[in-house]
Amino acid sequence: FTDYVELTFSATKLSDETNIAFVRLLEDGTKASVPHTVKDGMVTLKVHQGGTFTVAQQTKDFSDIQADGHAPYIEELTKRLIVQGKTDSTFEPNSTSTRAQFAAIIARALDLKHAGTTTFTDTKGKWFEQDVQALFETGIIKGTSPQTFAPNAAITRQQAALMMMRLVTYLNIDTNVNVAPATFTDFNKLSVEGKEAVVVLQKLGVFSGKEDGSFDPNGQLTRSQMAKIIYKVLELGELL
Repeated sequence: FTDYVELTFSATKLSDETNIAFVRLLEDGTKASVPHTVKDGMVTLKVHQGGTFTVAQQTKDFSDIQADGHAPYIEELTKRLIVQGKTDSTFEPNSTSTRAQFAAIIARALDLKHAGTTTFTDTKGKWFEQDVQALFETGIIKGTSPQTFAPNAAITRQQAALMMMRLVTYLNIDTNVNVAPATFTDFNKLSVEGKEAVVVLQKLGVFSGKEDGSFDPNGQLTRSQMAKIIYKVLELGELL
């Protein structure tokens, strides 16, 4: 785990802490997410690299998340430039995410940059190449084979749980939580590694099952569910 460098300063002059986020200004003039907390009148940026940082108001009013129970997570991650809508006015919370999209969002949230050459042949030259490689170098993701990542395949709930468990480990999050795990009706359909991950993530409040009592490991993760589990782990890791 590479420690973050923390930059702390007063936020008392900010007019409204709830509607702003701190972002990195890139050389081309665009903005990028940077991990940070705002607590007790103080802002703490957590960075792996130097740069120029500024305050930005990124609030989006998505018309299709008002009845979604995960709307607060979607709104906060959007404000921080971690997730994006499908359009300026819609998020499509019930749509699925690909493995590449999921990996890119995590890399963006962690402010990661790759160090080595691209490992997977099916990510070379794609918009997500650097994000997938950066996450692979941390050990948070694995390929579907030594040479391939299957970036365009929809990510399953079990695959997402495994990535989140590795992210928990990467962030040194305490997993010693005294909470009785839920009993999922299809628990035996999970892999050995998947069972271990789901038990821990359920105890931490990151992942939950479905209304019918199942976990549905091979089901596809929705964008709404994605926002919740990423938010929860970043919160536990004190990155937001």
